[in-house]
Amino acid sequence: MDGVYWSLFTEVRFYAITAILYFASPRHFFRSMLAFSCCVGVAFAVAIACDATRLRSLLNLLCIATHLPWFTLGIGVFFAHAGQVRQAVVMCATSLVFLVVTSLAYLWHPVLSGYDATACTADIAAGFAVLALMIAATRPGIIGNVLSGRLIGSIGIASYSFYLLHGSIGNRLLAWIGNPLGLPAAGCGLYPVAVLIAFILCSQVIYRVWETPMNRLIVSRLLKPLVRTPG
Repeated sequence: MDGVYWSLFTEVRFYAITAILYFASPRHFFRSMLAFSCCVGVAFAVAIACDATRLRSLLNLLCIATHLPWFTLGIGVFFAHAGQVRQAVVMCATSLVFLVVTSLAYLWHPVLSGYDATACTADIAAGFAVLALMIAATRPGIIGNVLSGRLIGSIGIASYSFYLLHGSIGNRLLAWIGNPLGLPAAGCGLYPVAVLIAFILCSQVIYRVWETPMNRLIVSRLLKPLVRTPG
């Protein structure tokens, strides 16, 4: 229905993989996830380097190989939040290693059109930045307080509405707006920021007027007893 829905399929596959690994052996979930991440990371890097297109596609389809390091970063931060420092360090370090290895493999054997040193550097920097933000959000301090504040919290709680707005609608709106103020190239960033703010406000309205009431209605219907008991 919309290009941005691609992430839903990726998320569902991650939930399925995690559920299988966890329920297969709850006590050894950390080891299972670590072993799975290492196997997928090595195989994916080799597939890129050897231009094994079918293997690369299969790993992406079944194991979300491209996005797995980002998910395991989140698992690592969860371990940190739970006070399991060793598991957190190992999981986060493994995630970053394979993020770097995959990015360098793409740079060394460019199977993605337009992937260059700038894109490689951006991917690696993003991994470290995401990890830093996630850790900061779990610790007391200025960054943690800002990320857990009411403003960011309200944006976050309505983030899915915003996520669905920003794709096709956002791109078409920016194309429609153009550059009516005649700003130089450096100043044209004003338009995306304006659209961003407008979509944040719009997502708040959608969340409160539509999403929350519909969610309550659906949940109440699902939890409503099918058979009424006497009295």
